[in-house]
Amino acid sequence: MADWGADLSPKPGDFAILTAVVQSLIPRGLGRTGFCQGLPAKGSGKAGNTMPKLKTHSGAAKRFKKTASGKFKRGQSKMRHILTSKDSKTKSKLGRIVLVSVADTPKVARMLPYA
Repeated sequence: MADWGADLSPKPGDFAILTAVVQSLIPRGLGRTGFCQGLPAKGSGKAGNTMPKLKTHSGAAKRFKKTASGKFKRGQSKMRHILTSKDSKTKSKLGRIVLVSVADTPKVARMLPYA
């Protein structure tokens, strides 16, 4: 009785032949990354002339809020622990909300595009 598994096992050159067959099916000029390039996204319905959405930085969204005048307000640090050694006056001042500095405002505004 013959060993059928030995006849069906892949030979050393079989993979190269299979690769050549697959590559012949892909149109020329379209590599692995460019195969779907230029095609509209599924279900988009538009011609693709809209700008992409900007992502809000989720960490910044929790820490900063925009005021009516367009400035950003923030909380202060050093009020989470070791409060017994701090003076009452210091703790009272640290509990207040302050504005983001002028130098840091553009950075915060970039992280919160829809604030």
